Amino acid sequence: MYLTAGEGGIRMDKRWRMSMLLDTYGELLTRRQRAILKYYYEDDFSLSEIAENEGISRAGVADIVKRGEKALEKYESRLGLVQRFVSERRELERLHAMLSVAEREHRPDIVTEARQIVSDILKGD
Repeated sequence: MYLTAGEGGIRMDKRWRMSMLLDTYGELLTRRQRAILKYYYEDDFSLSEIAENEGISRAGVADIVKRGEKALEKYESRLGLVQRFVSERRELERLHAMLSVAEREHRPDIVTEARQIVSDILKGD
């Protein structure tokens, strides 16, 4: 994952975030928005390359990218599926590290805490 620490906590790299949003909510976009965003974020095409392939202007591609990004962010703000995935992933990474320590140091207290994390994740907290 492409996460970075910043002023407001941990943030995702924009390209990675948009790719995740596209994977999660892409079917809710128009076919054209989905295709152009895929070219831009997943295939790393430039706006000019996409414009040439699609037979539209570079400005037209930029507009479609901007509208598609806005739509994906709107879906995420309402549903929060990507944020939930990222949070659960962080908790699982923490759990993995805790279990490694518990195994090495024979610490039943860590195993108890790890079980609580798993329980919280499964409950959706």
